[in-house]
Amino acid sequence: MSSTIVRPEARKGPAKVSSPVYGEGRGGVPIANAVIAKKRPRGRGVAVVKVYAGPIEVFDYLKGSTVIERHRLVSKGLPKKALEDAIHWFDEIPKQVVLDAIGISQKTVDRKDQDEPLNPQHSNALFSLLEVSSLAESILGSKQLAEQWMNSPAIGLDGAKPISLLGTGPGVEAVKDLLSRIDYGVYA
Repeated sequence: MSSTIVRPEARKGPAKVSSPVYGEGRGGVPIANAVIAKKRPRGRGVAVVKVYAGPIEVFDYLKGSTVIERHRLVSKGLPKKALEDAIHWFDEIPKQVVLDAIGISQKTVDRKDQDEPLNPQHSNALFSLLEVSSLAESILGSKQLAEQWMNSPAIGLDGAKPISLLGTGPGVEAVKDLLSRIDYGVYA
């Protein structure tokens, strides 16, 4: 369940993304094996990133093919099962930290029926958590490193833990910006 980065020789042309191939992982949970090619800065060729079982790929209800489909899904509310799946997905991040990041209490979760959707605010925070987690995993190289990074104070975020900022749009933007800087070698 790790990511690897392979840098082939430089080639020209647009970046290509292959279709994910799904299989079964731990506990029968579906996993994705997608190879994503992206252009490197300043014409240094293409980096191929192999992503295994990132949370965005694992949860069927988040596999919308477009941003608009994902927007509609979040707007009408992700199912309670999405939250439960996310809580079980994380190994290094405690349940209460995940709930705090989303801004929902355990009592509220317990009161909801299995099919009852989360409200759009909680759905958005959950989606952001999964999206940033997947991004961190692909940049940092493993699920374990991504989770440890997300739950540790970051100098580039004024000492805040990345996971604590995922409840607001500006916070998500700051965390994604820091991950982008880490990807390009600018750590602070």
